[in-house]
Amino acid sequence: MAYATEAQLKERFDNRLLGQLGSDSGQAWDANCSTNIAAALDDASGMIEAALLMGGRYTTADLSGLTGNSAKYLVRITCDIAISMLMERRKYSDDDARVHALEKTEEHLEMLRKGSHIFNIPAVVAAGSIHGEVGPTMVELENSSLIRYRTKHYYPRSRTPGDR
Repeated sequence: MAYATEAQLKERFDNRLLGQLGSDSGQAWDANCSTNIAAALDDASGMIEAALLMGGRYTTADLSGLTGNSAKYLVRITCDIAISMLMERRKYSDDDARVHALEKTEEHLEMLRKGSHIFNIPAVVAAGSIHGEVGPTMVELENSSLIRYRTKHYYPRSRTPGDR
């Protein structure tokens, strides 16, 4: 299942460009154009799923259930990837545009894979927040049996986040 439709792709990119890239006969919107665009959207959705499942933050049900701005962002990413795939398929005459589209695609996927961009799913949002104290306090460290705390003047003083 594609995360964007042909109509959503047309909203984001020029129809003449899509006709050129999707057409097999060289004429805008031939019989295979919609089929080729649908295949690119399906492939783009597969690439998104692969990147997100590799990151372990989302399931396919999470992606299908997105609403609001997160759903629109998923559509945008899908469309960007699909247009780069269509450009790669056609070997579009403007190499700079093709290279830029491929770089943009890789950037989208890498940010999703690493988690620097996330979708608004409560469990994923909460996972990125730090709750409570992080690590041991200075008293706990000093009471531990680490050599650093048994030899008071040899090692430099430890510091903890917030110097607790």
